[in-house]
Amino acid sequence: MNLDKEQFKEWVKGKQTGLYYLQNDRGLTVAITNYGARIVALWFPDSKGDPVDVVTGFDSIKNYLASSEPYHGAIIGRFANSPKNHHSQRPPTAIGPRRSSGLTINAPCSAPPRLMRGFGPIR
Repeated sequence: MNLDKEQFKEWVKGKQTGLYYLQNDRGLTVAITNYGARIVALWFPDSKGDPVDVVTGFDSIKNYLASSEPYHGAIIGRFANSPKNHHSQRPPTAIGPRRSSGLTINAPCSAPPRLMRGFGPIR
């Protein structure tokens, strides 16, 4: 469990990032960064009681920023809340066109007319 907290102190888009640990009394420890609520490491005790990291996380914020996978380790998708202007004036349907940044997309609805969070890439 040797993650350097200093490697997670960075300013990204005007916000300070950091690394936080949560652990229980049974030997489970998770390291989470507030940059996208990403799980950086998750240690379970093995059969001998030694901690084993079962997550393929990175050891710094810089590596997350350089990753080709933009949501690597993220607990949440692109939206932690409902997308802006997710209320529409159209009749409720299970799937339907939505406009975002001038682009029309088909997005699944969780409770029409509300969109599901993180409904795929917008290009």
